[in-house]
Amino acid sequence: MRDVVLKPRVGFCATGQHLVFLDAERDRYCMLAPRLEAYVRDWATGNVLEQAILADLVATGLFEPVANGRTASEQCSIPRCTDTLCGSHPTADRNPKYWIRFIWACLLLAFFNALTGTLPLKGLLAISGSPRTKKRNSSTPKDLSPLVESFVEAALFFPRKDRCLPDALALRTFLAWHSCPTRIVFGVQSEPFQAHCWVQFDNILVGQDLETVMPFSPILALP
Repeated sequence: MRDVVLKPRVGFCATGQHLVFLDAERDRYCMLAPRLEAYVRDWATGNVLEQAILADLVATGLFEPVANGRTASEQCSIPRCTDTLCGSHPTADRNPKYWIRFIWACLLLAFFNALTGTLPLKGLLAISGSPRTKKRNSSTPKDLSPLVESFVEAALFFPRKDRCLPDALALRTFLAWHSCPTRIVFGVQSEPFQAHCWVQFDNILVGQDLETVMPFSPILALP
């Protein structure tokens, strides 16, 4: 074993004085013992680690030996949001296309609100994928604007505490079915520990205000 990489759907970030990991496959956030955390920091900076240390990292269940041409530095870069598209200026044009989008958004919101808390995260992520995500359009914020306006207005009918996950899953699916490529991003903050998630188009936050997500450090982004 020459080196290790993070397992698929595993991410980590520094928050406060510690590293926090998200393992989306096992639906858990976790931290490591100080000794292992120090090893991860060394690994992240490109230092060569001893075989026994690499074995200890693999034993955490968060890492795996390098294989299939992957490199140890392969860590998804998550750009910070610098702009937002949150549908705060709803259009007065209530044409048939608007109502079709609105009804579809309501159905997706109802679906994911019903499933969240019942299925594990990996199941929710799998369901929220769509065959049409493979048909990517060269979308622009202008293309997304009418879609987001319809979705945000539909979301007003689903008030609940801790609604970020079902909303993000529904919005990602909603945009995917309109062939708009986005990512669902998970973030954390410490003292006290809190987790949040949102939908992102490049560096544009979709469907939320920037002030809502700025306190959170991105930990994992999934297409």
